[in-house]
Amino acid sequence: MSMIEEEVEINGSNILLKRGHYDIQTYKDVKQLENYCFIKSSLYPYSDDNEEQEIEIPTMYDDTIGTALYLENNLKAHVLGMSLRQNINGNIFDSLGYRAVSAFPEDRRKGYIKYLMLKTFELEKDKYAFSILFPFKESFYAHLGFASIATNIKITVPSTNFYNFLDEYNNKIVSKLPEDNLDNENIDPYFLERILFKNIPNEDLDSFLERYLSYSHGFVRNKEDSNKIEGLITYKTTGWKGKIEISAFLYLNEIVKYKLLHFLSVHSDQIRSFTFETSSRERYSLFGFDISSGATLTNCNHQMGRILNVELLSGFHFPHLIDMLKQLNLPFNNENRGKEINYFSHLHFCVRIIDKQCEWNNKIFLFSIDKSANLLITQLTPKENNNNNNNEDKHIAIDSNSKEYTYWDLHIVGLSSLFFGCISDITHLQARKWSSNISSIPPCQQSSIKTIFIYNTPFFCLSF
Repeated sequence: MSMIEEEVEINGSNILLKRGHYDIQTYKDVKQLENYCFIKSSLYPYSDDNEEQEIEIPTMYDDTIGTALYLENNLKAHVLGMSLRQNINGNIFDSLGYRAVSAFPEDRRKGYIKYLMLKTFELEKDKYAFSILFPFKESFYAHLGFASIATNIKITVPSTNFYNFLDEYNNKIVSKLPEDNLDNENIDPYFLERILFKNIPNEDLDSFLERYLSYSHGFVRNKEDSNKIEGLITYKTTGWKGKIEISAFLYLNEIVKYKLLHFLSVHSDQIRSFTFETSSRERYSLFGFDISSGATLTNCNHQMGRILNVELLSGFHFPHLIDMLKQLNLPFNNENRGKEINYFSHLHFCVRIIDKQCEWNNKIFLFSIDKSANLLITQLTPKENNNNNNNEDKHIAIDSNSKEYTYWDLHIVGLSSLFFGCISDITHLQARKWSSNISSIPPCQQSSIKTIFIYNTPFFCLSF
């Protein structure tokens, strides 16, 4: 998709909107802006110090779409969108990700960034159900309907904790692992795919990593195919402080995880401590570290996300509902009656979505679960006034068969938080002003929400 130009009006001023794959001039303009706003990195090979240098746009931008605003041939603001394959509570979605959201200081607080974000929402709404980002300022993105869905913690671990992963101990630990951890078929390698920019070019894997990763790295190869990676760790040392900072720790199974820990352990006699990030709700004790072992915890960056198009959520699978049936020893069909039974037919809730940024979501939806624990979404219509009864006040909607449902208001940030597993108690929706008063929600719908949505940590790629 080559750059498309369009003149738009923002706050009474005519300004040029450019969108598409970078051309050379746009790439140079964006790199100058990024080098001003962010720390320079080897990931950004362009430097404005040498205007005569030959410019080559890295292949990592092949699957990205840049959206920029120009005024009098000067770049004012820019966002870079990309397709991120995300595992959202067991469901794999291609989500709209953002990076390099930036503007020069004199061009901030003019609505440029907000315009670009809303413009990409509108253009990508039929392609992506979710949008994911790592915010520079949470309050800004909260006004755009994003919810804080995960908070990372930084763990600093004394190097002595890695002694247990040296060879003489490592074999004992690995031998105790369940045999099914060796099965890779049920684990989607989407996060490794993203780290490697989706496609490994026709060159040696080592030189590819050396070229594009600004951090030092170690990886575990597949025994049968050396170009397939089962685990990857990227890190850098902090010189005289004797620390290793781990930026990515990715693995397909427990065996690979311990191999990577062993990889770090060989440095344990030279390094004072190791630092890495993990989700605040992930049990960091899985790595064998706890407070008693001298580990220190510090809150750090957040991840934020929002639902971009409610209707694209249709088919969202809830595996914990299947697990619940298995625990109750209930079959998926009744052989005596000769037909399948939907054990989830009682699970449903009806809401009117309130989304100030994405008006296409402002509808009344019935959310229900089919017999395979997949989400069904049905759009309803408000019931017409009859006999001077105000059905709007009663919040009554009907489906195509004129069946009535009581609906309630739910802001998009509240619905997003439910799907991302960020709500541990439905009362939090009211407390955060994301929904109607809990007392107005029918008890059966409250019960359905508690059953359908579980408090969980969404599993995202760690770097993009």
